[in-house]
Amino acid sequence: MEIEIHTPRNPELPDLRYQRIFLVGERLVFIGFWTFSDIGIDVTKNRERFFNSFTVNESEVNSFSDSDTADGPDNNGAYNFGLFLGQLLFFVVLGGLLLAAVLLAWFMIKRQRKNRSEAAIIPGPKPPKEAKIACPNCETTNNCDSKYCKGCGYPLPKEE
Repeated sequence: MEIEIHTPRNPELPDLRYQRIFLVGERLVFIGFWTFSDIGIDVTKNRERFFNSFTVNESEVNSFSDSDTADGPDNNGAYNFGLFLGQLLFFVVLGGLLLAAVLLAWFMIKRQRKNRSEAAIIPGPKPPKEAKIACPNCETTNNCDSKYCKGCGYPLPKEE
């Protein structure tokens, strides 16, 4: 299968691309040809020449793919170093998150215990004692905010 792709929006990339995709054995093989359409060359002729320069058979595709899996990432020092750094960073971040969760839980428990102990030590507000006043006429005890005696109705003196 051959695909023609036009991409005129990015002037830094080729605006005309061709992609050939074919199946070799059980694997898909992709070959791409990129060109600028405004350079005045015969694109069709060059494209055919480029694509026809490849001969791919199943043994070549399998040997290339096997070399990727057998000798590839395991023997590559840069890959192993990057893998090590990535794993190290992952565990450092994971450890930091776990430490933050533990410290947050510890802080919340400590704060809750402090609030409970303060509530046990400090009693609630005491109700105010009601001041009493005796009636000068009948000696009945009345509240200090009363204007008249509840026993005889005599006007009570104001306390200051």
